[in-house]
Parts: sequence; C-alpha cells; structure tokens
Amino acid sequence: MEISKSRSFFQDLKLREIDGYRVRKRPYMGNDLQDSDPIGALVVEHIGEPSPPMALSFCQTNKNAHILALTDELGYITLFNTRKKFPDFSSYRENADKAKISEWIAHENAVFDLCWIKDDTNMLTASGDQSIKIWDIEERKCIRALMGHTGSIKSISCHPSNQEVIVSGSRDGSFAIWDTRSSKNTHKLCLP
Repeated sequence: MEISKSRSFFQDLKLREIDGYRVRKRPYMGNDLQDSDPIGALVVEHIGEPSPPMALSFCQTNKNAHILALTDELGYITLFNTRKKFPDFSSYRENADKAKISEWIAHENAVFDLCWIKDDTNMLTASGDQSIKIWDIEERKCIRALMGHTGSIKSISCHPSNQEVIVSGSRDGSFAIWDTRSSKNTHKLCLP
C-alpha cells in the first residue's frame, strides 16, 4: 500500500485491501459535508492527524446527559460538552476545540467500546490491547485493569441492576463475565 502525507485519512482508507481484493470504494464526502446542516459536527484529531471514532456514549445521569464520551483508533478518550453552541461559520476543528472538556490516552491500542458506570463517575473501556480498564473520570486515572482475553476486546456492558458485574466480548471468540468486587482478576470465560 502506497502512503503519502498529502492524502487524507479517508483517501488512505480507500486504498486498503481485504484479503487481496480491493474494497468497494465509497464516495468521499470531502467538503460536500459543509453544505449539510448538522446540529454540531466535530472532527477528531490528535497531533494534526484525523482518528476515526470507535465508540460513542452519552453520560447516563440526567445531570451529565450532555457529556459525550468518544473513543478512537489511537487509544484516546475524549469528553465533549454537547450543549456548546457553534457559530455557523466555524469549522469542525474549531467546534471540537470549543466543545472538548478533556482528553487522555486510555490504551496503547484502539478503544472499541466504553460504558459509563457508578453515576458517571467511572468508565469502562475495552481495547485492542486485550484489556479492560476502569477509569476515574474526574482524575482521568486508571483505577483497575482486567486481563484474561487473548484477543482484542470488542464490546463491554455492565449489568443493569449491578454495575459491579460486567461482560466483555473478544475477538478470541469468547465472552467473559467479571465481578469487579473481587480483588483478583477473576472472571468466568465462556466459549460459544
């Protein structure tokens, strides 16, 4: 695959191939998106490079329901305030800068899923680095890492009535049920 600095991220995606066969090309929207009327469109970038969003989730409590968490391919978590108003003439990049509450590197690999827990004070993240991390949102600090899968963790969810019990699904073909009340990295691995 030929890589050029002058190509956009989306142009690079067009050139990727799957199993030796060229992927069907989709139309590149480019600047045509500026003709639409989004409520508040943002662009996700780190160090000047675009990074596609992998997971998005609004906070679960009414008090914080305007906060949107976004994870991406580079391992970042970014929190946005969706109540921000943007002038009609501002760019997606300017909108992102104005709406951004905080941002940090959560994993050294893509973060495929996230889940708010404990009245939005903590967050679970599932990553390609085969780990689940539990984050203190205010401190932006990992308070625990759960390991046990042998493939990328693609999805994560907490139990609706007991947020100490979580389930994760992995590219290794298994899902695991975790009890975070246990001081050990204990889980029940289930193979379909």
